Amino acid sequence: MAHAAVISLQQKLQELLKGDNSRYPALRQAVSSWHAFLADSLSIRNAPEEVEHLEKQVKCMATELLGSIDLYELKKSTTGHFYPKNWELFQKEVVTAGSDSIKAYLMKVMNSRNDYDALLTRDTVERDSEYSPHLKATVLDLDNDLMTVKSRLIGPHSKLDVVSIVGMGGIGKTTLARKVYDDIYMEHHFYIRAWITVSQMHQLREMLLGILRCFSLVNDNTYLKSTEQLAEQVYRSLKGRRYLIAMDDVWDTTAWDVVKRSFPDDKNGSRVILTSRLANAGIYASSSSPPHYMRCLSVDHSLKLFNLKVFGVETCPLELEKATKQIVEKCQGLPLAIVVVAGFCSKISKTENCWEDVAHKIGMIVSRETEECMDLLALSYKHLPHHLKPCFLYLGAFPKDFEISVSRLIKLWIAAEFLEHTFEMDFEEVAEGYLKDLIDRSLIMVKKRTSSGKVKTCEVHDLFHDLIIREAWKERSIYFTKSNVILSPSVASFEHRIIFNFHRVSLTRLEIIYDQPSLPHATSFLCFGRDGTPGSCSQVDSFITSTNFTWLTVLDICFQPFDHLPCEIWQLSSLRYLALASFTVLPPSICNLRYLQTLIRYSHQASICLPAEI
Repeated sequence: MAHAAVISLQQKLQELLKGDNSRYPALRQAVSSWHAFLADSLSIRNAPEEVEHLEKQVKCMATELLGSIDLYELKKSTTGHFYPKNWELFQKEVVTAGSDSIKAYLMKVMNSRNDYDALLTRDTVERDSEYSPHLKATVLDLDNDLMTVKSRLIGPHSKLDVVSIVGMGGIGKTTLARKVYDDIYMEHHFYIRAWITVSQMHQLREMLLGILRCFSLVNDNTYLKSTEQLAEQVYRSLKGRRYLIAMDDVWDTTAWDVVKRSFPDDKNGSRVILTSRLANAGIYASSSSPPHYMRCLSVDHSLKLFNLKVFGVETCPLELEKATKQIVEKCQGLPLAIVVVAGFCSKISKTENCWEDVAHKIGMIVSRETEECMDLLALSYKHLPHHLKPCFLYLGAFPKDFEISVSRLIKLWIAAEFLEHTFEMDFEEVAEGYLKDLIDRSLIMVKKRTSSGKVKTCEVHDLFHDLIIREAWKERSIYFTKSNVILSPSVASFEHRIIFNFHRVSLTRLEIIYDQPSLPHATSFLCFGRDGTPGSCSQVDSFITSTNFTWLTVLDICFQPFDHLPCEIWQLSSLRYLALASFTVLPPSICNLRYLQTLIRYSHQASICLPAEI
């Protein structure tokens, strides 16, 4: 979330300076250097602990400066004048100390990069494979996928072709590729075959060695050869032969670029299978034909897979049918989740009550049964560029199984100041690009599209929702409540950018956090009340006052109708996004919200009365 803090700080500075770039040059230069560092930090893999330390330091400094600017603006708006001498002194101290620290660490990190490359061991290529032992068992509903991929591999085209298999983590890409690769017909059709796992930290040398190992062409002398010599050896080994190369778990286009030169095209029907969570990687490698997109299992096939793992047959006892269907529906067709939960159910009492309890705790069971599964999914998050991480985590503010309006989500991202400004595109276009990137990375599922083909609504798989909660907890960025249970660490320990999600809690029960500490650093509050009971305005007023929402920029309580609008809302001067339900009259005090960008009213009533001051 360091990137989100820096982007927000840059936007705050633009508002503060009002085009006068002569003010605070040291601060502006420092913030620019922080932004540049974060943009490049994903490529610095040789010193992850140092980089993580730096990111935390940048986040801390940006957050402190944001708070200081907010305080300055608040005092200026309430008193009419405020000269920030203390703030100038503070930002000078922070910038000086922070910049020196970053320069020292970066020097250390960059100097050690060459040493790191030389320390890569021979088995690096195996380290981050997506292939999970939990999916070694047969995954049903792959027959159509199997036939489609096989037909493309043995098709009439003689030119070298790449068949990409794309889908979210745990959906069975590697399992499908393995079934195709190990197929007896493939074994006879191709003269020579090789399987390599690429992973995130791919190295050309290790990929080439992996291919040669499959050909049994590796000995002690092989490791003494240069990368160029290994590439030549692979090329000569494949030259003139119809071959099949499987490249599993590809994370970027570079992996294909560096290795494809070793794959000769003798127009003899040779093929490459490539699996990836990233649509752009699959499209890039197989530019002549679209990737094969993996879909989640249907309910029927999910049931068959679950029953096969638990009972050894494709059916279950009659008394467990209802509970079993609830369980597999919660897994939402993700094979990894189905297999893990089935393994758990095979070890517990096979009673209806026990299994219904399992259906309500799917995410907890998957996480507890095998940390490997959550770590497997977490690779997708860890590999995200910095600018996409806060946008992805923000999805955790919505309840599970919630169909999210893309229009609403984009407005929330803009109000939360997650988006980088460009001269070529407005914020909506930038946000649409971010959303497409998250979809292409198989982290968001498209639910509905408009008649023109644009994404209208989207959803996050339950397991990825659990992943968001876990990562947001680590980031200290989201505070959740559900019913009367607090689901987060101490509120006081959270950072500047906090998202509140009253998960299916109505405003008639806001007393559940009245005893919590003051929350001045909260920037977003979203409520998802489901009972539709009108809330008490006096209760909301006292709630906003007691929590001290000084810097709130997002207030979304559109699912909770009111008998009339709470007056305390109009004192939240930093609001950029406000969504309410069932109001027909806006008071003149709405003019206090001078930063407001979005005002949403959810109501069946067509008319609305605006104040004359607007």
